[in-house]
Amino acid sequence: MKKFTILSAMTTTMIMAVHPVGDAGHALDGTHEADVPAIPTVVTSFGDALQKGKFTAKTRTFYMKRTFDDGGPDTTALTFGGIFKYESGNYNGLKFGLAYYGSHSLFGIFDRYEGANPHGGTSLLERNTGEDLAFLGEAYLQYDMSNTMVKVGRQQLATPLMQNHDLRLLPSVYEAAIIRNKDIQDTMIEIGYVKRYTGFTSKDNRFLDQNTKWGKDGLAYISFSNKSIENLALHGQYIKAIADTANDGSPIAIDDYKYLDFTYNLPFGTKTYIKGQYGGNAYASADDSTLLGAKIGTTVYDMVDVAVLYDKISGNEFKAVESG
Repeated sequence: MKKFTILSAMTTTMIMAVHPVGDAGHALDGTHEADVPAIPTVVTSFGDALQKGKFTAKTRTFYMKRTFDDGGPDTTALTFGGIFKYESGNYNGLKFGLAYYGSHSLFGIFDRYEGANPHGGTSLLERNTGEDLAFLGEAYLQYDMSNTMVKVGRQQLATPLMQNHDLRLLPSVYEAAIIRNKDIQDTMIEIGYVKRYTGFTSKDNRFLDQNTKWGKDGLAYISFSNKSIENLALHGQYIKAIADTANDGSPIAIDDYKYLDFTYNLPFGTKTYIKGQYGGNAYASADDSTLLGAKIGTTVYDMVDVAVLYDKISGNEFKAVESG
């Protein structure tokens, strides 16, 4: 059996210099040096959109040591980095964003076997090599009109089965095209197409074609959330591989991914709720998987959370896209 232990993990997040490019009244640490009149938000040209863009920096320092109870070699890494991003102002509904993603080893506190360890590393540095992570993580064009948003390019996703998994120093990022609509009250519907991504916590250090897992033409999905019924929240997603073969013609293992969950806040007790979930995968040449789960919980004396849950996976292994 394999296991790992995190001996120490320190995460410090800072947002710095979050202000329009032309605002000279801010110091580089984001503090005001003097009172400055509010800058008008009206953008009349592309030049104005550039000037009224924002620079942000989200930085972290992360230390992790991973050990295994079967005698495998330990992996260790201390890294610093984060996301340094520029997003333009909105011009006639259009804006764009660019972001550098980096995770850099500090003070030589790094085991070279971190990258090549067959058991797995810390996911703080590049898979297989253990090199620093450094790449253009976001590069997108976004268009907003009324209740509809279109976004194309390198971006983070936040759907039930495709997430950014921000669990280490960097999140996962995808090359995708999405359309999100909120015309229906208390409802969000999103459709998307995804072809490449950076791996779990971006440890691939670049955007890789996932044709051996997702098929040669990528994945298409529809996702939704709904809160139109009082005290009830619904979320769901269906993802389909557009082609059932990889670039070399070999079949892929999983044809689709599906998921649905609900949360209902019960009208008694303190924060009392019931949750349920269903999921599944259609395997090309094996039994399909089915996930069923239920949970009921409450808070006692406003201090202790108590819950009873049931979870079962049958037929085959249930996989989200991130682990698929």
